Amino acid sequence: MLSPATERLDRREEFLSYQRLPSLQEYVLVDQEKMAVTLFRRESEWKPEHLSRGDSLALPSIDFKLSLAEVHEDVLSE
Repeated sequence: MLSPATERLDRREEFLSYQRLPSLQEYVLVDQEKMAVTLFRRESEWKPEHLSRGDSLALPSIDFKLSLAEVHEDVLSE
């Protein structure tokens, strides 16, 4: 989950370090303030995909799929 205090670090420094890991296929940032997720995939050269209400988060590398409502369940009171 992204918090305002760590968002810059998560989006830049940590991400640059993580993408050097050969086994990393997807990098996911979950917003804790609103129903939003930013997804980066190695196969798309780490270009960001912005997911929002109504979208699903799919991570083929680990055979994972959830709706954003499920990802944010018990976190947001929307």
